[in-house]
Amino acid sequence: MISHKHKCIFIHIPKTAGISIEKKFLRLLGLNYEDRLPLLLTPNKQPAIGPPRLAHLSLNELTQHHYISNEIAHTYFKFTFVRHPVDRIVSIYRYRNYCYICNFDTFVFKALPRLFESDWFFRPQVDFLKNHKGIIDMDFVGRFENIDEDFEKICNILKIKDTKLFHHNKNIIELSLIRKIYRILKLTKDDPKAVNLLFFRHKATKGETIISNKSKEIIRRLYNADFKSFHYK
Repeated sequence: MISHKHKCIFIHIPKTAGISIEKKFLRLLGLNYEDRLPLLLTPNKQPAIGPPRLAHLSLNELTQHHYISNEIAHTYFKFTFVRHPVDRIVSIYRYRNYCYICNFDTFVFKALPRLFESDWFFRPQVDFLKNHKGIIDMDFVGRFENIDEDFEKICNILKIKDTKLFHHNKNIIELSLIRKIYRILKLTKDDPKAVNLLFFRHKATKGETIISNKSKEIIRRLYNADFKSFHYK
């Protein structure tokens, strides 16, 4: 997201409360979600000029595909929010509907290593924040776990008086059977290999997600750069 009025750039890492922040800036500018193009948030329907997901472009992609100049990237206030890697993967597991076909351990053991390599949504958080030199180039890195306080700090820097942040896009697990079937079909369309998870004996998650030590070890190995860069335990 880019706001020229506020001279800031927000790097939206998936599943770190980014929609709440984007909608906040839309309200500040008197725009609704359908009119979000000025903030560079709409899908890109022209693959020849860049990735299809403008809202989740990395800092390097913003300059590489000429959505912003190097001067703007250097002078505008750049901020982001990060999240504990284990909590973020649990959130993606639910958001992408894997929770309706298998438990979390099965997802981590059988799917996560593959998705880590093939799906941009599962990229390490550090990858979104690097410039063309491969260096993390942010003026402020907030934490999902402390989002209200950290967003208030950002507002103070940008001289935004209204610091209240409304939280959007929360995961909802309890759905009707028809909606669950719809989500499973959508999942297997987006990730055809996910159908293989249906043949394991592990049941889908109901209620609280159980995370084994082995799952934590796999996530730690895959997202070691995030643990180190953001000092998560």
